[in-house]
Amino acid sequence: MKISLPFAALMGLSMAIGAQANLSRAPSLREPAVMLRTGAEAVPAPMPFAVDGWWRGFQDDTLGTLILAARHAVASAADARRWILTGDAPALPPEMKVAAAYVSIQADSVGLALIDEATAAAHREQSLVEAGPAGDADRALIGIRLADADRAATAIRARRDASLGMLSALCGMTAATLTEVVAPALEEHRLPQFNAPMPPGEATDWLMQRQDVALAGALRDVTPPTRRQASDESFSVVVARARQDIEDAADALEAQRAKTAALYTRAAEVRVAFDEAVARQGRGQASEREVLERYQQFLLYSQQFASASGTLALGWIQLLFQLRGALDVQPTVPERSALANLL
Repeated sequence: MKISLPFAALMGLSMAIGAQANLSRAPSLREPAVMLRTGAEAVPAPMPFAVDGWWRGFQDDTLGTLILAARHAVASAADARRWILTGDAPALPPEMKVAAAYVSIQADSVGLALIDEATAAAHREQSLVEAGPAGDADRALIGIRLADADRAATAIRARRDASLGMLSALCGMTAATLTEVVAPALEEHRLPQFNAPMPPGEATDWLMQRQDVALAGALRDVTPPTRRQASDESFSVVVARARQDIEDAADALEAQRAKTAALYTRAAEVRVAFDEAVARQGRGQASEREVLERYQQFLLYSQQFASASGTLALGWIQLLFQLRGALDVQPTVPERSALANLL
């Protein structure tokens, strides 16, 4: 029975959650000076929250290559369509679009590999059922699992292909060239992670460094005294909106971190049960079907963990975007969140 991939997926790939699993809190303006901490094994990237080079927090050379390519690419207006975070939020900057697409592809590629492994295990169990005295209920259950796996794989594959198409357009590469660039990284089955601590400082400092807040403050400072009250009110509105944007992104990141860490814990627990079943099978105390059942459960939680890790990476991008702010805040037609569409 082939078992190399899921072991790597949980015990190797899932170590990518190390920093996030040890995260105490997401940054919040409600508590100034709160810092994000990484695990002991994580090596923080230099200046990850700087305007230039923030993506180094992902510690992924392939992502750096893609962003460099995107900076030199001239995408058509149709291919470089605007992606939005939520409702009427402004579009992501090109580098963040690239990062969002890439981390989604990473998570989806791992998820598809795990689903393929689960499908193979289900087919093996199906052959055992057909050869034994199992009843119709067992056959029906396996059939449902196979159908569910097929539907999930189809949906994830379509989403991954869409992300690859967007990444190809943003980077000015053909699909073949892009595949050649990302293939070595994807073959590592590495889940995305943002591995950098928040630099120390008052949370209010981040608020005032947002582009929209900084611009509003500059305009207020040059406003004639006769219009100062209106200018002050306008500045207060911009600050309040920026504060809420950052708090919402931080809260969402913290909630996703907790969900991802819980899935990691559950997958690790199921892996222990699977190991025990394999050991009992070796002693002649458990059947192959029992081992396969544990194996498929292990793969299920591993796949859920992979998906959650991708969503967590997207949450980091959203928080980075909100900390940066944007100057092109224009109303757009409400549509589904681009990040939600990715994972």
